Amino acid sequence: MVILADDAGITENQTAFLWTVFTRFNPAADIYAGSRVQAHHIGYEVPIVIDARMKPGYPDELFPREDIVRLVDSRWNEYFA
Repeated sequence: MVILADDAGITENQTAFLWTVFTRFNPAADIYAGSRVQAHHIGYEVPIVIDARMKPGYPDELFPREDIVRLVDSRWNEYFA
């Protein structure tokens, strides 16, 4: 499998990888592979390429303010105890 991304941060950790890939591709339009249908199920053939680059029209990623992050972190157990 090959994943195209335009963000070097994708390799920082598993969370960054999953966030980048799953918020920047449309399964109906951005998966390139040979395919077959068997019993109404699509099966992909290797190689599979996923285009996880930012597309025109996608909104910029939002980042929380640091003071909000600190507040939520300090009260996390209170919120979800």
